[in-house]
Amino acid sequence: MLTFLHNHLLPLLLLWCFIFPTIFISICRAGDKISFNTSMKDGDILVSSGRKFALGFFSPIGSNKRYLGVGYADFEDIQIWVANRDRPINNNSGVLKIDGRGNLVLIETMNNTIVWSSKGTFTSRNHIARILDSGNLILKKDGCSKTLWQSFDYPTNTMVPGVRVGFNTKLDLNWSLTSWKTDNDPAIGDSMYMMDHRGSNEIYLKTKNIITFRIGPWNGIQFSEYPTMKTFNNIRFKYVNEETFGYYTFEYIGKGSISRLVVQRTGHLELFEYTDASKKWPLSGKGLSDECDHYSRCGPNGVCDMPVDGFCECLTGYQPTNHIEWRNRYFGKGCKRRVTTLCHSGEGFLSLKTLKFPDITNATLDYKSNATLQDCEHKCLETCSCTAFSAADISQKPSKGCILWYSDLIDIKRFRFGKTELFLRVPASELEIESKKIRKLQK
Repeated sequence: MLTFLHNHLLPLLLLWCFIFPTIFISICRAGDKISFNTSMKDGDILVSSGRKFALGFFSPIGSNKRYLGVGYADFEDIQIWVANRDRPINNNSGVLKIDGRGNLVLIETMNNTIVWSSKGTFTSRNHIARILDSGNLILKKDGCSKTLWQSFDYPTNTMVPGVRVGFNTKLDLNWSLTSWKTDNDPAIGDSMYMMDHRGSNEIYLKTKNIITFRIGPWNGIQFSEYPTMKTFNNIRFKYVNEETFGYYTFEYIGKGSISRLVVQRTGHLELFEYTDASKKWPLSGKGLSDECDHYSRCGPNGVCDMPVDGFCECLTGYQPTNHIEWRNRYFGKGCKRRVTTLCHSGEGFLSLKTLKFPDITNATLDYKSNATLQDCEHKCLETCSCTAFSAADISQKPSKGCILWYSDLIDIKRFRFGKTELFLRVPASELEIESKKIRKLQK
């Protein structure tokens, strides 16, 4: 899968470097690291040991500004990380080095200006910076294995295996993807893919700080927005939810393909997968792929279903909050319960399958207990404001843990397949109606 650059041009350049070292000194740095005694100038390139990724200076198409970035060694126009995204260099005088305090610094030497730094607090300057085959640029003490700083802790608009979306409160790290400002300006744009670490750990796509898309809670196998997630043959998703940190990422489990998840300047979230067979980067997954992907498309307690006329319907036991607006296809106010008081009055739970689970901002999650579905039902019935529940982790049988939702249920989408099952609190009258429907179908 190596390109012409590596198969033909790079070996030739290395030979020329050996024969004419003074002439080709600026283009011949093809190692994978710099140390305190060396530097990297505009025109130099660091290539990871397995020739997967490269660190170098680049100008986006249509721009003459210079940036330091990490990109695929085989696809030089695809950058996964940019150091000085908000402070471009206007000439070719950029130099990357390790300064006297042990930090990586990018200097515009024409003006002797630091345009980017790793901003660490170190006790030694005897450090090396290395580009890894994962695409991670790391800084560590020479001869030691501990990483002092890494680019994966400060992602730009792209997720590759090892990059996380999440947070670590102990280390004061917020791992999120932010779009480029324009196609030729990598400055921070309007869209962000992030994890809400205020308690729910929901993962949102936001544009101008407004939620546009949500992938739903993790169920031990996949996110509820992506029932097709487990069909990816070469990647496996991972979700971690702890008290002081949480994140999700993905890893390769097969060979012959590479993937990247990108937050585009348009506000879309797109997954690209390159295969050795196709030699292309086709789009293999997308957030905001249809009308029902838009956050809370049908308002509180509404369900978005693409085959339904107007896309929206109310949950069982609910009716439009404003019938006139609903008929006019304005669904913003959503739905309300037909029976307003539902507390210890003979109510029960209706099983709703193949749904994207509601937003868990107003929910409690317990992934670690061995609570059964029956335990979850009892917990929900104890609180009058509990409107629905589900198992938290279905990766094992029986399932374990609980998600309990309270008050309105927001951002629900119906699929035609998948393993999600939501138990909705409804009055006894609704249970009887559903029971009659089932008996009628069985005749």
